[in-house]
Amino acid sequence: MNHRTSFYLTTAPPAHSAAIRLDQQARILAGSENLGSRRSGPRDAAVHVVHPWTTCTSESRVPRIFQRTTLPVLGDRRKACHMGSEPELDAMARRVIDGNRYMVIATVGDDGRPWVTPVYFTPAGYRDFYWISSPEAQHSLNIAARPDVSIVVFDSQVPVGGAEAVYMRAHTQIVPDPTPEECAVAFRIRFEDIRSYTSDELREAGFGLYRATAEEHWVLVRGSDPVWGRGIDSRISVTP
Repeated sequence: MNHRTSFYLTTAPPAHSAAIRLDQQARILAGSENLGSRRSGPRDAAVHVVHPWTTCTSESRVPRIFQRTTLPVLGDRRKACHMGSEPELDAMARRVIDGNRYMVIATVGDDGRPWVTPVYFTPAGYRDFYWISSPEAQHSLNIAARPDVSIVVFDSQVPVGGAEAVYMRAHTQIVPDPTPEECAVAFRIRFEDIRSYTSDELREAGFGLYRATAEEHWVLVRGSDPVWGRGIDSRISVTP
């Protein structure tokens, strides 16, 4: 049977007297509606649809036309994105990084407890990220002792269910003597006219220029995503 062919079921009970199309069931599986569909087997296996008006617990008691229908899932595309090769996911990571002012840095203190800090950042491409902080700030002290950090960039203003985020593992360090070229990158205008510093001005103001170099990137994928969703939120490796 060709799964792309539409078949109409016209013998549904009165409450469902309208014709039901199997391609609508495919859209239900994609997350646009939830009318009792369920998944079974491996992530890339076929999906079985149980029609919503079916109340019997045994399929043997259900008319054949109402029994489960096997529909395909976009397995090949999912496999490709899990290898970090899906261009749309890479573009999502770039869009999130370009569109947000703040990133949250997770560091670890001397006592082994985590500490998270939001900082205004400037990206240099999608691997290096600059910000300024006091070397005496808690996160700066943690970085001096343990430079490996985790980072997330996200927009906290989107509606529930519409979140996009980029996660990173990165190695961080203070830039000891920033060159004019590094300062030009770190203080370039992104959203508003922020103060630009020279290396000497940073020292005089008690700030340091920091750089995080990302070693791995992931994007948040919502569980309801019609292509990559798995039913629960997850993250997928990307190369922005």
